[in-house]
Amino acid sequence: MIAGISIYEIFTLTSILFFIGIYGFITRKNLISILISLELILNASAVNFVVINKYFYHDVSQCVFVSCVIVAVAAAEAAL
Repeated sequence: MIAGISIYEIFTLTSILFFIGIYGFITRKNLISILISLELILNASAVNFVVINKYFYHDVSQCVFVSCVIVAVAAAEAAL
């Protein structure tokens, strides 16, 4: 557990974020809205990546990789 939050609660939250992103990606026609939905999808998968790494390997060294992905997506979105 991370500060009293179980892994199931985190996976539930990230699943909701992921499917909101999928719904927005499929239904939107505006490019900015599609990119925001794509960012939701990538953020949900990044949080899952960190949580799985923390629970199975007890290490959060992959947070650097996740941070780079989040910054790259935000920079690409700002460039448009």
